[in-house]
Amino acid sequence: WHSETELPWRRRLHDQQDNIRAALNWAIQQDHTAAALEMAVGLTNFWSRAGQLHEGRRWLQLLIEGRDSAIPAPLLGQGLRSLGHLTLRQGDYPAASQLYSRALTIYEELGDQHGQMIANINLAICAAERDRPVAARAFNEAALAQARQLGDLPMEANVLHNLFAVILEHEGDLLAANRYGQQALQIWRKLGNEARIAGALNNMGVAQQIQGNTAAAAELFQESLRIRQRLGHELDIAQSECNLALMQHKMGQTAQALAGLGSSLERRYQADYRRGVLECLRSLALVVSALSPASGLKLFAAAEQNRLRLGSAIDRYMRPELARWQNELQSRLIPAEYEQLWRAGGRLQLDNAVSLARQLIAEYVRPADSLDRKAQST
Repeated sequence: WHSETELPWRRRLHDQQDNIRAALNWAIQQDHTAAALEMAVGLTNFWSRAGQLHEGRRWLQLLIEGRDSAIPAPLLGQGLRSLGHLTLRQGDYPAASQLYSRALTIYEELGDQHGQMIANINLAICAAERDRPVAARAFNEAALAQARQLGDLPMEANVLHNLFAVILEHEGDLLAANRYGQQALQIWRKLGNEARIAGALNNMGVAQQIQGNTAAAAELFQESLRIRQRLGHELDIAQSECNLALMQHKMGQTAQALAGLGSSLERRYQADYRRGVLECLRSLALVVSALSPASGLKLFAAAEQNRLRLGSAIDRYMRPELARWQNELQSRLIPAEYEQLWRAGGRLQLDNAVSLARQLIAEYVRPADSLDRKAQST
């Protein structure tokens, strides 16, 4: 699932979805739980890449919950990891952590070091998303030692990539983070894994963004986006679109930024990737506020209150910029208006916040030259 060779297979699976659903239903009705779960585990990457998180999660939950005794332990571990992956991508971090912890316990009982390594990687991601950097680094370091002991080069690169993100995000040590990131990128290039190369380029772009190198960051995000568009990975495309759009906004390319964020928002919303939707809403608030401070603030309040309901953390490197932006808005709006807009936005549920974002995009996406001139003049 990591190169252009996957595209024909994904198209074939997409065309055969009715048959796949019928096969899973038949297996469940005939009490062939293990066979059905093995099939669902094999479909997890398809569901993830195609943005069908809800459907995949529903099938895996149906096959695992209350059926543990009918499933061999190694397969149950795989099923829990697959369910954890889709659950994580939907932003349900506590539930994903519980699933991965169950998988880790199974692998420890089996003495399966490879399974333990994968579970540790997954638990590290959950910890990072829940703003628990010490736990995230500990899980990653355990996984890195296991990957090197097993001689598993792809997993070593995966963990190096994750350590890059954790150190960059939570410790601010750019030199150490870049060292891990470059090591990961070298391995992925050696292995020819385009999906992982694109991910590494995206993270290197974040490092440039943190250092204030907007043009360099935009170039890396653009390169990552080109690869991901070629591979057709919907949620990965959405990530690159969102990151690139913020750089375009900073470079005064407001129309392009709004279009990119609109595309990213739709991909993530259709996939029910709530954390990604909230990231798009925050970024849209930043861009829109240059055109209408009131609209930007209302949208940001909606994103923030929905984030708190979800229990998701804002990337640490974005927090100073968001704080500066909020202070600027407070200085441009009278206190009563600020409070009114904040309360109004905070009352919006996620679906309503997305509707507001769509309205604002439709309102402000106009010919690039006039729109960008307006943003630069405000």
